[in-house]
Amino acid sequence: MSKRRATGAKKPAPQTFDEPIDVRSRIAWTYLGCFGALAIGALLALAVGQFLPGALCGVYGTDSEAALNCEFAVNILDFLVCFAIGFLVLIRPLKLDVWLILGLIAFTGAVLCWGDFLSWYWWLALLLSPALAAAASFDWFKPPWRYVQRIILALLACASLTWLILGITLAA
Repeated sequence: MSKRRATGAKKPAPQTFDEPIDVRSRIAWTYLGCFGALAIGALLALAVGQFLPGALCGVYGTDSEAALNCEFAVNILDFLVCFAIGFLVLIRPLKLDVWLILGLIAFTGAVLCWGDFLSWYWWLALLLSPALAAAASFDWFKPPWRYVQRIILALLACASLTWLILGITLAA
């Protein structure tokens, strides 16, 4: 008889929380995070939207067109801030990072500024913007070039946010 014992197959080591994920998984988790942040952001915006537009736009009165434009602009900015808060809540459980939020601001903000809501390609660009943000914020490069990638992403996010805020403010 043999003295060797049969051993079972080794179980793969469980993935730890700080291990990086591949780009396909990052895109999938980004879409899941966007849906969750949309739900959290909508609930927060609904709660905050009850008093914030009236408090900020009370100067214009109640029946003027300027008051309606002001309330519309405040509600849009309120929802964007609440969406970002909802995404910040979901970052750690979904293994995502803050650079993804900058990518979402850059790409989704640019699509929103584009503003051609009735065309099919606008909706396609809006649906693809989380995937583009996930791919753009993925760590493709080693540290010297990674910082350049993140600086470009931050500049794009600032430009897109400025464009969006100025567009809403000038329209109101």
